[in-house]
Amino acid sequence: MHGRPRAKGPPDPERVKATAQKAELLGRLNAAVLQARSAGPAGPAELQLTARLLELNPEMYTAWNHRREALVPVFKEGGQQAMQAAAEELALTLRALTRNLKSYSAWHHRKWVIGHRLTSLEAEITLVETLLDADDRNFHGWAYRRFVADLMGMPVQRELEYTTRKIQHNFSNYSAWHYRSKLLPLLHSEPGVPAAADDSPSAAAERQAMISSSRAGATGALVPHQTLEIEYELVSQAFFTEPEDQSGWIYHRWLLGCSVAHWQAAPESEAERARLADVLGCQLALVSDLLDLEPGSVWARKTRAHLLGLMQRVGGAAGGSAGRGSGGEAADCVAAAAAWEDLEGLDPYRAGYYRHACSVSARASV
Repeated sequence: MHGRPRAKGPPDPERVKATAQKAELLGRLNAAVLQARSAGPAGPAELQLTARLLELNPEMYTAWNHRREALVPVFKEGGQQAMQAAAEELALTLRALTRNLKSYSAWHHRKWVIGHRLTSLEAEITLVETLLDADDRNFHGWAYRRFVADLMGMPVQRELEYTTRKIQHNFSNYSAWHYRSKLLPLLHSEPGVPAAADDSPSAAAERQAMISSSRAGATGALVPHQTLEIEYELVSQAFFTEPEDQSGWIYHRWLLGCSVAHWQAAPESEAERARLADVLGCQLALVSDLLDLEPGSVWARKTRAHLLGLMQRVGGAAGGSAGRGSGGEAADCVAAAAAWEDLEGLDPYRAGYYRHACSVSARASV
C-alpha cells in the first residue's frame, strides 16, 4: 500500500519461524501442483490443490493456467454449471487479491473469467470501487475497472464523474488523472447508439460492437476548447494544493498537448493560433503566480520552461510571439533557455535532460 513504511529493527523471532513454516508449505504445494500439471487435466482434487496454493501465493501463474485448462470446456458448455464455476473462480481470485492486491496473475485470471460473461458486470464495478477505496492509486484496480467498463459499455460520463470524485478526494491519484485523459476523447467521439427496451441479444451485441469500435479509434479525437478550459481549472487546483506532486503536472502537460492539437489540425487558421497563444499566456501567468508562492517548485519551473518553448513555436508560426511583434519569438527563446538552465541547479540529477532541452530551444531560434 502507498504511504506505509516498512518495518525497521531486528526481525521478530516468531515471525521468522512462521515465515519458514510458510515457505516449507509453499514448497510442498508447488511440487504437488507441478506434478499434477504434468499428469494431465485437472479434476476436482487438483482444482482444490491449486486453490490452496494460490490463496497463499497468487503469483504462481502455472496454477492459474492449470485451472483455466480445466474450466475452458465447462465455460463453453454454458448453463448453471458454468455460472457456478465462474462464481467460484471469482471468489478464489478475491481471496488471492486479499493476500496481494497487486497480483498480476490474479487480476489476469479474473479478467479471463469475466470475459466469458457468466457473472454480473455491475457487481464487478461495485467490487472494484471498494478495492479502490482501500488503495485509490492501485493501477491494477484502475486497469480492471477500465476493462469491465468497456465490456459492459459503461457511459463515459459516468466514468468521468467517478474520476472527478477520486481526484477531488486525492489530487495525487495519477491513475484517475490518466483514466480521465482516456475518457475525454471518448466522450467527444462516441456515436449515439441508445439501447432499445426490447434489444435482442444480437442487437445488443451489435450495439456494443459499435461502441467498442468507436472507442478503439478515439485516441486522436479533439477535446473541445470549452472542456479544456474546465480541465485547466480542475488541474490548477491540484498543483496549487500539492505543487511537488507530479500527477497534476503530467495531466497538465497532456492538456497542453490537446490545445496544441487544435492548432495542428488547422495550421493555417489564425483564429486557432491566436486561441492557442492566449491559452499558453494564461497558463504561463498561472504558473508564474505559483512560482511567486513556491519558488523552489521543480515541476512548476519545468512547466514554465515548456510553456515558453511552446510560445516560441506559436510565435514563430506567425512571425512574432503571441502578437508581441517580431522580437517576441527571440524573447521566448531566451526565456526558455534560461528556464532550463535554472533547473540544472535545482534538480542536478536531471541536468543532462535540462541541457538537452536548453540546446533544443537554442536551435529552434536559429
